[in-house]
Amino acid sequence: MEIIAHANHIRMSPRRLRIIADVVRGLSIDRAEGQLFSIARRATTPLTKLLHSATANAEQNFDCVRENLYIKSLIVNEGPMLKRSRPRAFGRATPIRKRSAHITLVIAEREEGKKGGRARREALRSQRGEAAHNKKKEHATHEHEGKQHAPTADHHAPATVPGRLAGRHHIEGAKENVRDHGKSKGFLKRLFNRKSGSG
Repeated sequence: MEIIAHANHIRMSPRRLRIIADVVRGLSIDRAEGQLFSIARRATTPLTKLLHSATANAEQNFDCVRENLYIKSLIVNEGPMLKRSRPRAFGRATPIRKRSAHITLVIAEREEGKKGGRARREALRSQRGEAAHNKKKEHATHEHEGKQHAPTADHHAPATVPGRLAGRHHIEGAKENVRDHGKSKGFLKRLFNRKSGSG
């Protein structure tokens, strides 16, 4: 069953109303009211009034359950435009367009056990997320088991270096040995050795 409510000649631009209408379209009544309450825009006022009117009509006239109602359709059309003018410089006049809008709200009652499109998408996403989480968990357990069964490598064994990089590692090791040997000497000895070597 569908309940239709209209709000005509709203003194507001249709564009501003459509921005809010796109947010609440397809939501349940409670979630739509929460979204309208949290959005700080002037366009939420007529939409909230129309939603309350449609919900009251559904509950009083058609004995619908509030928890099963959702916004099936929300259309914002352009209404009549009032044309005014504003005086500007050099005796000119610029037009002012005072726009209005017509809102058509359709709410319907979901059948028990049947979810809407957005709720169905959220349920599918949650299922996919759980499946991906289980897959990662299984992969991590397999890797952990593989590491446990893998033979432990000797930390003191020299690492194999490719031939191209062997010379570089050899030079770096020699530099570290020279640096350590220099640290073992005192400061004065190293100072005098440097002077004697330079002279």
